[in-house]
Formats: sequence, C-alpha cells, structure tokens
Amino acid sequence: MTEVHSVQMPASAQAAMERFGFGVTPENVLGIQQVILEEVTRLRGSVQTFKNQFQQGMPVLGGDPVSPFASKGFNEATDILLAKCQQDIDGLNEVAAGLADAARAYGKSETEIQASITAAKPKPVTR
Repeated sequence: MTEVHSVQMPASAQAAMERFGFGVTPENVLGIQQVILEEVTRLRGSVQTFKNQFQQGMPVLGGDPVSPFASKGFNEATDILLAKCQQDIDGLNEVAAGLADAARAYGKSETEIQASITAAKPKPVTR
C-alpha cells in the first residue's frame, strides 16, 4: 500500500492513478470513482453482449481440412481476450475500491460513496 495525500490506497490503485495522471483530492475522489465504475459497467456489458452473440464460439464454417483448426484457434484466442477483459474489469474494480477507501479517509460519508456508486450504474431506457 502506498499513500496518496495521506490516504492509504492499494498500490495498484495508486499506480493506475499515476499512470493516467489523476490527482486524487477530497473534491474529486468520488467523481473519479464514478467514472471508473461507469467504465466497469460499459466493459461488463460489452463482454456480456459478445458472449451472448457467440455462445457456441466460432463454428466450423466449411468441410475443408483447415476450418476445424481455424475455428479452434479463433475460440482459443477469444477465450484469451475475454480473460484479459475480465482482468481489466477486476483491476478497475480494485481502483474503485481504493478510491472508496480514499473517500472515507477524506471524511466522505457512506451515503456519499454509495450515491457515487449508484450514479455510475446504467440508467433504465424509457420509451
């Protein structure tokens, strides 16, 4: 764990903040957390949409001897990319948790922190 403005945050959260040039302050900590959580929601939705569309993976498209190998290779590559996406989502969640801890250390209430989390959730579509 490293310190940010006298606040304990996980080292990975601190590294992410530094990598993207975020200066975490009492004024912006919940806004940054909300943006991170919005990205988590967007990425989760994208991964789920992909999984829904390609549940069975890439089918064998032809009767030729190459198609089974191509299908298998595509599915293996897809699985690797989906695992990487999940790692990124997990990392962003860790950053968001570190920001919640920072917010607490800055004196933000649980109600304020929860409001930031709620604001990051997708809004229902009305027609």
